[in-house]
Amino acid sequence: MKRNNTFIALLALGWTVLLSQPVFAKKPINSNRAVITVKGMVCDFCAQGVGKKLNKDSRVKSYTIDLEKKTVIVSFKKDQTISKNDLTKIIKQSGYNVRSITYDKKNN
Repeated sequence: MKRNNTFIALLALGWTVLLSQPVFAKKPINSNRAVITVKGMVCDFCAQGVGKKLNKDSRVKSYTIDLEKKTVIVSFKKDQTISKNDLTKIIKQSGYNVRSITYDKKNN
């Protein structure tokens, strides 16, 4: 019985150490803008709703909405980023769903 308890304790310790290593940590976003493809955004009224939500976020420098491509390009303020989770929340609060989010480093 003592061996089983020792084994379980060592196994738990091993998993704790393994899961705390940087390999499992989220990588930081190293980008100055995001390109979001939005499902259901088809008119100027749709774009205004998304724009109002983006304007409320202090990390947003600017944004461009392309209704034809159904994309929103969000440029971040210097040394700022917005996670995919936060961007998805912003779009959902506007009443739309996100198809994809990609990050890039194009100048803005």
